[in-house]
Amino acid sequence: MADETPLAEREDYQAGHAAGMSAALARMTAVFGHEAAQGREATAMKMLCKPNMSAEDITDLLADYPVTTPAAEAPAAGADATEAAEAAARAEMRDAISETQNSDIVPTGGKSGGSAKAATDGVWDRANAAVGRVKKD
Repeated sequence: MADETPLAEREDYQAGHAAGMSAALARMTAVFGHEAAQGREATAMKMLCKPNMSAEDITDLLADYPVTTPAAEAPAAGADATEAAEAAARAEMRDAISETQNSDIVPTGGKSGGSAKAATDGVWDRANAAVGRVKKD
């Protein structure tokens, strides 16, 4: 048993695997290349998962299924409301920035005095202390 060739390295296994992959690819190509599969790709994929169905059987059945609209083309529910809300938010942000020429975000948290470095160091000191690390000088 110790001197047996692993299955994946055997020539007969490799030949069988290659033949099976070739047949599966040919079947898939025949189905997706057929005009009956156009607009019915999801159904075709489900049918391709059934190994007992030939490409001809699948394309015959696909012709009886309705064509589906891809999700990208179908309007999403509330899409207009979402787009309007996003446009309003952008306009509000643009107006606020045009009035002040800058955002009101300051590193000191709006407190007067102190430097940005000191404020940043303070944040890191509190974070390190929370996990039990102490700053080494």
